[in-house]
Amino acid sequence: MGDTNPNGPEIGIYGLETNGWGVAAIFMNGDNCVVKGLGKVYQRGYAVRIVGNNNRVIGCQIDRPLHAAVSVSGYMGWPPPSGNIVGGTAPGDGNSLIGLVIDGPAEGNIVIGNTLLVGVEVRGATQYGVFARNNRIGGPTPVEGNIIAGAGSYGEEGFPDGAQVSIVDADNTLVEGNFIGTTADGMHPYPQQIGPVGVEVRDSRNTTIRANLVAGLRVVGVDHYAGQIFGQAISIGATNLNNQGTVVQGNTIGLAADGVTPIVTHSGIIVSPMSSFYHAFRSLVDSNHIASVETIGVFVASLENGVTITRNSIHDCGAPGIDLSTTAGADGPTPNDPGDGDTGGNGLQNFPVLLSAATTGSTAIVQGKLDSAPNAQFTVEFFASPSCYPSGFGEGATFIGSTTATTDGAGHAAFSLTLPAAVAVGSAATATATRLSTGDTSEFSACIAVTSPGLPVANASATPTIGSARR
Repeated sequence: MGDTNPNGPEIGIYGLETNGWGVAAIFMNGDNCVVKGLGKVYQRGYAVRIVGNNNRVIGCQIDRPLHAAVSVSGYMGWPPPSGNIVGGTAPGDGNSLIGLVIDGPAEGNIVIGNTLLVGVEVRGATQYGVFARNNRIGGPTPVEGNIIAGAGSYGEEGFPDGAQVSIVDADNTLVEGNFIGTTADGMHPYPQQIGPVGVEVRDSRNTTIRANLVAGLRVVGVDHYAGQIFGQAISIGATNLNNQGTVVQGNTIGLAADGVTPIVTHSGIIVSPMSSFYHAFRSLVDSNHIASVETIGVFVASLENGVTITRNSIHDCGAPGIDLSTTAGADGPTPNDPGDGDTGGNGLQNFPVLLSAATTGSTAIVQGKLDSAPNAQFTVEFFASPSCYPSGFGEGATFIGSTTATTDGAGHAAFSLTLPAAVAVGSAATATATRLSTGDTSEFSACIAVTSPGLPVANASATPTIGSARR
């Protein structure tokens, strides 16, 4: 019949199985099939369910199914569907979909170049031998990224619930290069968004969240929660299983696509399980740009340990850039204690104490000390910011380098080093410490002002390593 609708899809589906909860309008049980140009589907289940391998869904504008536009999910006991691609990088390949679900068994499927409203879910059920493995949402090039926003709803008492990307009990999931929580241009919050979480990782293994723009996560509750504000750009937790090995790397949080304009976002990266029985182990927060969030940049709950926070740019937050929780919760800077024997988030790892920081314009000369566990190795990282946070404890707008320090039998270490970094006189210097044996990173240290050279530099046993500056 030709192109009967030049401005939209060619085909819609109406009225199939009106009482068939969970039934799909189109089942792709075979391999190497293509669904193209599908529009509205009035269906109680899914518009398209992919069960076979190496299938494609391209050029569709699917809305109105009850559950989701596309489901990739096999049958229990059958081989998992794999090699399926939803979207693409060629002109016209991308879809506009109201919801997408990858349910185990499903392995090695790819979602690229789409606008995905009502979110994306990747879910396994390992207790039943059902695995969701090696699935990818987005990719390393701009054309592979998805626009993901608009998920969530209010609960019956007015509590906002839902994540734009939800990874639950899945293995080796990659979420890369997407705009999450924003409009398609990455410059504004998505206006119809109720779900307060950008990316949720729970009960999963080896999830990587890399090079995404995550912003616009701020929701005000209604009814019993009226006036309360909710929002987490990235949430790492555990409910029924331990969460293992989540990597959060190279993301921009709280800013628009230009890297400068704030997009209102309530909080940054939160590591906090929902029970005391399960934990988030080996979480890495590396080289992210977290700025202008209303509250905390990175939060580690009181029962969590081993959260390594390294080489990030964290600044202009409404609460501490890094907050390690005590049993009192998010309570701001926690004082150091002798011997570092207290407990809380990341073991309440003591932060370094900076004694002096000077600049020649092209180098920074830093001296300080660390009091912590005896006979232990630490990475001490140094940061510069235009000014100090009002509490007197810093943020870290620019990572300028690091050193390795080893405490003696009494738990003391001193460091003195010169870093090839351009730091302005009058800026604020801060530092963090990460214990190498556990991966626990401290809060930011108290600030000191950067001066011109002139103070003597003491000798100390410390081996400097230099990292790239990030703003």
